[in-house]
Amino acid sequence: TQSEWFVTNHQLFYVIGGLLCIVALYAQYQKQQLSLGVINKTHRYYLLLYGWSLLSIFWSVSADDSIARWTALAPHVIVAVGVAPLTIQTRADLKTVIYGVVILGLPVVFATIFVGNFSFRSLEIETSRMVEGNINNPLMLARFAATVGTAIYFLPLPKGVQLFSFGRYVTLAICAYLMVKAGARGEFLGLLVGIATVSVAATRFKLDAKNTISLLGLLIAVSVLYYVLETQTSLSGRWSSEQIERSTDFRLYMITQLLSAWASSPVAWLFGLGTSASYSPQIIGVYCHNVPVEIIGELGLIGLSIYLTCLLYTLASARAVFSSNMLLPDEFSAAQFLAATSILGIIISMKAGALLGSQELFMTHILLASIPILRSQNRTVTPHYSSPLPSSK
Repeated sequence: TQSEWFVTNHQLFYVIGGLLCIVALYAQYQKQQLSLGVINKTHRYYLLLYGWSLLSIFWSVSADDSIARWTALAPHVIVAVGVAPLTIQTRADLKTVIYGVVILGLPVVFATIFVGNFSFRSLEIETSRMVEGNINNPLMLARFAATVGTAIYFLPLPKGVQLFSFGRYVTLAICAYLMVKAGARGEFLGLLVGIATVSVAATRFKLDAKNTISLLGLLIAVSVLYYVLETQTSLSGRWSSEQIERSTDFRLYMITQLLSAWASSPVAWLFGLGTSASYSPQIIGVYCHNVPVEIIGELGLIGLSIYLTCLLYTLASARAVFSSNMLLPDEFSAAQFLAATSILGIIISMKAGALLGSQELFMTHILLASIPILRSQNRTVTPHYSSPLPSSK
């Protein structure tokens, strides 16, 4: 499109997404499938965490920034954390998670690669050139590509068809290429760690020789591909030891600044400095780039305890899922995808994350924690357990 409407009115997409979720919930209500019983403990505690963040505006040391950011991102929080998880009401809904990401995500990945004009860590499209000062977020695109690539890896494919297996790896390579173009180190690392960790955990740490070779071969091949492509672009400096050291030092500086400000006020130990306090020029002037540190600095020990509770409930749910053999193949693939995406998101949240920008991460935690509830629904299933690793056979 040649119109700047999509850029200047981008917040409307959150509203549209929310309306679509409401339509889905109404359809489930009509089928008598809507139940608030799917609201798990992880979901409740994340809602509590955002509620505490909203309340902290009243004592934030940077109230104007707090109000501005909450005003801008509230629709996204409501949709991604509040409403969207409720659309997964049955075991049949669960498998649509991974299929939906692939069906809706792949066209965007391909379109971005073929129509986007990449320069150093920025993406320029026809729309953005018409809006002065607007630059699209390349790291968000890299996160998106990593999510789609993870879904492709765990997507259940028909057995006995070599073409499907070949297409899986080609598509994963294309997603890696987009991450290369975006200069995203953390996103690529998160993709590999997420896939490897979940693949091993899902087999209860009993990988046979064939699956071990398959996994290691994939990780080595993708890593070599990333290195070759990256060294052929203007982003080769992103992997230099000097650049990595500078990035690390800057993030440690931001962490130190926020924690120093938090530690200097005994009241803040418990309640924090208030949401978006990092944006104060007296502290950092920008977000902290580390979600756990941001939470303890801005929301205090109360906020940190809520966040850790969310993580513990999510971890307990994941353990219950992967220790069970009562999931159908499609459901098991969706569980693996959600677990790997959660690991991806956690890694990113430690180097470029913000509480009000981590809705997708928290949504994956909520959906992962809902699987034990969905699994307990009355439905006759055949116990299933198989290797999560894609096979060419």
